[in-house]
Amino acid sequence: MPDSASPFDLLIHGGTLIDGTRAPRRDADIGIVDGRIADIGDLAGRPARRTLDATGRIVAPGFIDSHTHDDQALLSDPAMPFKVSQGVTTVVSGNCGISIAPLRAGTPLPAPLDLLDASARAVAKPIPREPPVTNATLSANEAIRNLVEWQRHRELSART
Repeated sequence: MPDSASPFDLLIHGGTLIDGTRAPRRDADIGIVDGRIADIGDLAGRPARRTLDATGRIVAPGFIDSHTHDDQALLSDPAMPFKVSQGVTTVVSGNCGISIAPLRAGTPLPAPLDLLDASARAVAKPIPREPPVTNATLSANEAIRNLVEWQRHRELSART
């Protein structure tokens, strides 16, 4: 916790906090330093480089979308504004046995992802080192099978 003289980078004040711990909602200010929550409570009068008035609003941690099919979206639009705008900060992709992972350069996208957006490789952008959305990718059975089959096909083709 920073001392009371140190300014927060961001002070969110006046909001109703729902913190995800099942504790009752409460009015609280949130002080952030270096991208992390540094203090929660009545922070009135504390200095901050930037303030955000959350009066009349709920302040909560990001939501986890635990069943997504956002594999290709991670490649085509890694900032994932369609998730962030809904408050989603973590996605779990690779569900239902379908995933881009593992994916090697030059391998075809596994079905049915190859049907959804055949141009994904052409528009793929590098995923930022610290993307706005955290992704947990399951290595789905279909993707693993496709990778093994593709590798086997390459080895057999090289022999002929």
